[in-house]
Amino acid sequence: MKLFVDDIRRCPDEWEVARTNTKAIRILATMPVEEISIDHDICCQMASVTGSAHGGTVHTSNETYMPVVYYLLAMPRELRPKRVLIHTANTYAGNIMMELLKDQVDYLERDWTFAEQYMSTRDFEKGEEFRRKFE
Repeated sequence: MKLFVDDIRRCPDEWEVARTNTKAIRILATMPVEEISIDHDICCQMASVTGSAHGGTVHTSNETYMPVVYYLLAMPRELRPKRVLIHTANTYAGNIMMELLKDQVDYLERDWTFAEQYMSTRDFEKGEEFRRKFE
């Protein structure tokens, strides 16, 4: 199984989506996961930032997907996914996730394909509405 952990982005075809930490950890605990792609921030919204021509991201929660990373580290190595991708647009947090997982999994990559895509305010609002269905 391929597991996509993200609260907003559209899940790629042929992947299972986990919108919450609980669901992601439940899947990791009960099913073999060959590959996982993990975001960092939960509940972010696009907003205008004073003094910025491009706007910015406002964190409406301090919640993150770091518990999934910690769970991966707690798993026996032979049960961990063989491929781990970090797809967060949060550069600082992504670097921390990469550092924690370095040398702990067979394959680790920073996947910018999801982070590079521009997401409008409407995309975030739709994602937030969709995410609430899973709470």
